[in-house]
Amino acid sequence: MDIAFFIMAFTAIFSIVNPFNVLPSFIALSAGKSNEWQFKMSYKASFNAFLILLVFAFFGTAIMNFFSITVHGMRIAGGIMICLNGLRMLQQNSEKKEQEVNPEDADKTDISFTPLAMPMLSGPGSISLVIGLFSKTKDISQIISLVLAIALTAFSCFLVLRSSKYYAKILGKSGITAMTKITGFLVLSIGVEFIINGIRGEFNIL
Repeated sequence: MDIAFFIMAFTAIFSIVNPFNVLPSFIALSAGKSNEWQFKMSYKASFNAFLILLVFAFFGTAIMNFFSITVHGMRIAGGIMICLNGLRMLQQNSEKKEQEVNPEDADKTDISFTPLAMPMLSGPGSISLVIGLFSKTKDISQIISLVLAIALTAFSCFLVLRSSKYYAKILGKSGITAMTKITGFLVLSIGVEFIINGIRGEFNIL
């Protein structure tokens, strides 16, 4: 294992993934859900992000070349997915009475892959980063270091998302409702920026 490469890779990947940016969205999306559901979504989202980044690290260049996909195209697609999630959060009925919601039905919702794992945790930025890092590996020790850096990033994502229940208790129901609307608007804005930057990059617009 190459310690220096591992530290460099982990620092770079974690800073791009940045699960703290995803935390407000997860708090809003997990409002009213059981503790078991939150744990399951935290685990699955982190594990899915790990698999996505791992697959793209090893096969990303081949996949993108085979399907003629550019990073800019991925950024546009990711932006659309983020926009749809932001709209869903903005349109969420905050006036819906708690007794009208069946907890069992609510806990059937699965947000672990979309939008959490992709594109929030493993978006175009982190995918292009791991592809670039893998291209820089020189031997098996650096490849192992990169895999461990991705794994540690995913585990850090799990810990951050898992802490959402503590912040939810502090915010309370009214705070979560307000955060859902505010976060929805911010998420929508981020998605629009993804799309704009993707279009600019695709057509070389300054």
